[in-house]
Amino acid sequence: VSIRLLVTPAEAGALLSRKGEHMKAVTKENDCIVRLSGEPQAGSTDRICFVKGSVPNVTSAVTTLIKTIGEFCGGGDEPGSMILVDFEETVWSFAEWH
Repeated sequence: VSIRLLVTPAEAGALLSRKGEHMKAVTKENDCIVRLSGEPQAGSTDRICFVKGSVPNVTSAVTTLIKTIGEFCGGGDEPGSMILVDFEETVWSFAEWH
């Protein structure tokens, strides 16, 4: 399965951390591919975070990424930011459904 997350510049910075170490760790720990687009999307400042692998591995990786965004970007309450309410429950329900 492949998932794309649209992330703000602050969220991208939280995911990358120093020299991309956080994304490398998420990739290794979840045995999936995690990449961040190099340039913002046309007419936007947002970037795309790509996650690809098996459903359980992508579910785990996306959960980790969303938690990271929440920890480093004020919980996702800022305009244009992801909302973290019941995210983990929804993702795991999706994984079990597949």
